[in-house]
Amino acid sequence: MLYSYILSTRTKGEKRMDDLHERIKALRLRQNFTLKDISDRTGLSLSFISQVERGSSSLSVTSLNKIAEALNVPITYFFEQAN
Repeated sequence: MLYSYILSTRTKGEKRMDDLHERIKALRLRQNFTLKDISDRTGLSLSFISQVERGSSSLSVTSLNKIAEALNVPITYFFEQAN
């Protein structure tokens, strides 16, 4: 019950961050990259990328840009509306 309340009180910004983490992981998997592949391509640690994908770590614009480049998409990809 408490969990439902917490979810219902989240702000739009928090929901967008969840979407961001989910989009990063989904795109990585669609492109058949492992966490290690992205770590090697970005210079970010494997554990950090894993934490980002799970939503347990926030990321800077610089880190997001590195991930976008590694996944061959513009950084704006992560903020576009889903169709």
